Amino acid sequence: MIDDRIRTMFTNGGTYDSIADALGVTRNVVAGRCRKMGLRRDRAAAPPRNDTEYRRELREKREREKDQRDIDILCDIDEGHDPEAVAEHWQVPVAHVWALAAAAVEAIDA
Repeated sequence: MIDDRIRTMFTNGGTYDSIADALGVTRNVVAGRCRKMGLRRDRAAAPPRNDTEYRRELREKREREKDQRDIDILCDIDEGHDPEAVAEHWQVPVAHVWALAAAAVEAIDA
């Protein structure tokens, strides 16, 4: 009986709060009954996002993070830390640390 009244009020655009006030029950009771009856409001569709732009931004963010990591690695080496320890700390191959150091020296000499 209460389900019929809830269904009618819900389909006529009633909110959980207005239905609860009209029936003298709590909002959670109305929400629970609507859920059990399968009544759902149509949510406004989210505007489609531009996946190409999102992927590009994500790729650029990752690249900036890697660039910052490489700068931090070079700073650690400049501070006198052992390249093997630096590679272990940053979880990169030792060859990557040596390649960064070589590229830095080459850039300085150029």
